[in-house]
Amino acid sequence: LFVKLMDTETGKIYIYIKPFYGGIISGTKKASVPAARPLKNEKGDAARKGQEKYREQVFNRYSYCVVTHVTDPNLLIACHIKGYAYCNPLEQYDKFNGLTMTPTIHTLFDLGYLTFDETGKMILSDFFRNNDRRCLNLYGKTIMVPLAKEMLPYLRWHNENTFIRTSKG
Repeated sequence: LFVKLMDTETGKIYIYIKPFYGGIISGTKKASVPAARPLKNEKGDAARKGQEKYREQVFNRYSYCVVTHVTDPNLLIACHIKGYAYCNPLEQYDKFNGLTMTPTIHTLFDLGYLTFDETGKMILSDFFRNNDRRCLNLYGKTIMVPLAKEMLPYLRWHNENTFIRTSKG
């Protein structure tokens, strides 16, 4: 869980991050990618059609978090690069529109606090102070993600529409 708080007197912004693993984590590991937990929307309806196949395809490309390198599939999420809500029907479950991340990294990515350039190098928003980077174990690290050329249009979209380039604007 990721909460952004602002001190109304000083204008300072604070980030509170609490890991959330999406449910009970068992001590057993499976060799193959586990089926996605049944997802529900606000109305309690079943998850989007095609979600399980999409998750499997993304996990086949990246069987680890592209930032932290966590490998336990119970701790990983198949994440859209270009948000599902912004995709046309062909993009929604395109395997090239996905990366595997832990929940905290996924939240940072979706909120625009980290991204990747076209070479696959991770870029952090300068919104992050050095102490925040240290707390998230991202300080001074060069992280490279192997990217397919088909992923680049999605990354360009994310970088232009989601990524926060500066804390000043």
